[in-house]
Amino acid sequence: MTPLTEFDPVEQEVHRRLLEGALHRIRQGGHPLLRDMAESLLKGEMTLDELTRSSVAAPVLQAAATSYLDWRKGLTQEEHGALVAQVSARVDQLREDLAPDKDMKSA
Repeated sequence: MTPLTEFDPVEQEVHRRLLEGALHRIRQGGHPLLRDMAESLLKGEMTLDELTRSSVAAPVLQAAATSYLDWRKGLTQEEHGALVAQVSARVDQLREDLAPDKDMKSA
């Protein structure tokens, strides 16, 4: 996987916005420790690297990952395809919104 630092500025911003959106959603519900972790990440009190090395966070993150995988396995092919299309459309829209020449296209 290409490190985020090697992406162009538009891709970096796309990743940042997607991560920030996910953290805001996590902060709204779920396990209290996940909410606290999301809040700490959003406030800059913790980095993702620090989070991945936390022995306190590991069991909660593992349980959340297992829950996600169980949910994912329960999707039909059609539901999965629709989800992929929705996420792809969101990423494409972010890229379009952030494109350096966007202002020139709308002029």
